[in-house]
Amino acid sequence: MAVSPTSNVNALDVLTYTMTIGNVGTQTLGDPASGNGITVAAAIPSVTTYVTGSLTTAAGFNVQWTSDNETTWVDSEPAIPSTVTDVRWVLTSAVAASTANAVNDTLQVVIKSGVGDGATISNTAIMGFGAVTSAATDGASTTVAQSALTSANVQPESLAAGTVGDVDVTFVVTNPLPVDGKIVVTFPSTFVISSGGATAIGGDGTSFSGPSSVGIAGQIVTITRSGGSEVVEGATVTLELTNIKNNTVTGSTGTTIGPNQAATITIVVTAK
Repeated sequence: MAVSPTSNVNALDVLTYTMTIGNVGTQTLGDPASGNGITVAAAIPSVTTYVTGSLTTAAGFNVQWTSDNETTWVDSEPAIPSTVTDVRWVLTSAVAASTANAVNDTLQVVIKSGVGDGATISNTAIMGFGAVTSAATDGASTTVAQSALTSANVQPESLAAGTVGDVDVTFVVTNPLPVDGKIVVTFPSTFVISSGGATAIGGDGTSFSGPSSVGIAGQIVTITRSGGSEVVEGATVTLELTNIKNNTVTGSTGTTIGPNQAATITIVVTAK
């Protein structure tokens, strides 16, 4: 299996999977007459939707679809493409020996709008013979573009050096922030996290809905979402963090919150 493109894709982009079937051996492969013909199946990745009319093949294959995860296969393309869970090609003749790259089968899917930055979209083609459904496998993956955040700002509410207080985090998302996404804020070494109490979401809360938790690892504060609604592309995200001690040396504030020391913000999503 091969996929194109393999990286820097975004929501609503189309992925094309190509399955190349051949026989480099010395014996004929497959025997449809005895019920042991070759089948090749591929799932529709959960963050994508099947593209109507995209399932193509050469002569000698039948194509089939399923909307219930391979429980029931049909010979006619479903009217609603979003219901398709898997597709397969069923060879109606044997593949002669020494016929490498004999057939190229193709499948297209479109990436759903909810996919987040940096996610990996994986797929696997499974070849079988009759009732043996997993004689061989081959996979391919695509990486969603990791877009830069814009208008990022990390600023203490009190600008006095050495003060313990709340810090406001603001940025604009360039791809959707999913309901299970993570916001990672890295503070300079001269700031103290969990000073006088554990750093948490402050009283001003967050601009996004649903629960979230805060994890601390050294200078890294990770806000993990666990529900609510997706934050759409172009939206401004705000949140407040508590119990952070400012740099004890005076300097500029904002994205740079200490002399020549920048706070960074990144988005992390779980691959699906």
